[in-house]
Amino acid sequence: MQIIYNAAIFLYGAFIRFASIFNAKARLWLGGREYLIARLPDNSSRLEFINWFHCASLGEFEQGRPLMEMIRQRKPNEKILLTFYSPSGYEMRKDYALADWVTYLPLDQKSKMKAFIDKVQPTRVFIIKYEFWFNMLSVLSEQKIATYLISGKFRKEHVFFQNSGTWFLTILRQSFTHFFVQDVASRQILKDFGIEQVTVTGDTRIDRVLALAQQPKAFPYLEVLLKGKRVIIAGSTWQKEHDFLAKAKDVFSTEMIWIIAPHEVGTAAISALQKKFKDAVLWTDLEQSISCPRVLIVNCIGVLSSLYQYADIAIVGGGFGAGIHNILEPASFGLPVVFGPKHYKFHEAQAMLDLNTGYCIYNESDFIKALQMLLSSDELLLKIEAKQLNYLKAQSGASDKIWEQIF
Repeated sequence: MQIIYNAAIFLYGAFIRFASIFNAKARLWLGGREYLIARLPDNSSRLEFINWFHCASLGEFEQGRPLMEMIRQRKPNEKILLTFYSPSGYEMRKDYALADWVTYLPLDQKSKMKAFIDKVQPTRVFIIKYEFWFNMLSVLSEQKIATYLISGKFRKEHVFFQNSGTWFLTILRQSFTHFFVQDVASRQILKDFGIEQVTVTGDTRIDRVLALAQQPKAFPYLEVLLKGKRVIIAGSTWQKEHDFLAKAKDVFSTEMIWIIAPHEVGTAAISALQKKFKDAVLWTDLEQSISCPRVLIVNCIGVLSSLYQYADIAIVGGGFGAGIHNILEPASFGLPVVFGPKHYKFHEAQAMLDLNTGYCIYNESDFIKALQMLLSSDELLLKIEAKQLNYLKAQSGASDKIWEQIF
């Protein structure tokens, strides 16, 4: 199996090199790894205490961030190395102020991973959620470097737990000092397969979204425009949700304000949205508006999490594609959250469905009925707000639990 895995990694690297001829993201992936080892901090003498956080992309970064902030505050003499696999995560956080170094992870070939780890010599390694690179894990295990999985979540269909996954399971079992998982089901699965070093701590994302909700960025001009109006915000949405929104806009009062922050903000995606919503104003043009636009299209990134503070209801995209995006951010402002059917991987979605603070829709009719029901009563919205905030507060504290066990 190891030979097959290494061959697959080699072919993957070759594919990225070929794809970089045509694809900008592949070029970023490849270019960011040039001379990577040379740019790393040289800690081969082990003089520095280095905490290495590895994240697949931006979402995992937000899960690791509370623990990074704790280390920076409570152990200021220790260093933080932050690595990303994805260009989207790296490009967004390459200037993250609390990390001493931010870089890409090398391709998971044994020689490259050994050179990387030999030079950095991390004291502790924190892998966020599910980023399992088996040559990296093997080198960390061989060098007996403390390695922790943060906010892990496991399902029985994962490759480790299949008949063909024995090699992967062995690496998993041997490489991690401890697993900090999101739920009891993940702990039970690991224990069923002989992994005992497991603690249920919950999801560190909850600590992060609650902290963000306490100090959201203010947009005074927008706040004046929205005063006294009902606001529905659609975050990280795709075409399916946009079709539903276009229909709902015609059904509901002209006093309703629709804020759409699509997942894709490239020129082509924004142009397509403008064609669908011909009366829309772009976020970048908002301050030239003398009155509140009925539809506001957010054509940039980095503001969505703060915009939720102005909304009454949130629609979160992804539920008709690979899976729903972040529903914890709107929930942290007490909003009811509407999303599509692809939510089974996210236990917070099921929790909100059980609490009647989350609403799964399958079609346009479901969407309009959900909005009509939610908008029928201010009292209902207040009850949902209390339920959402109580749920999140009850689930918070994962970062403190991890800190206490490790440090």
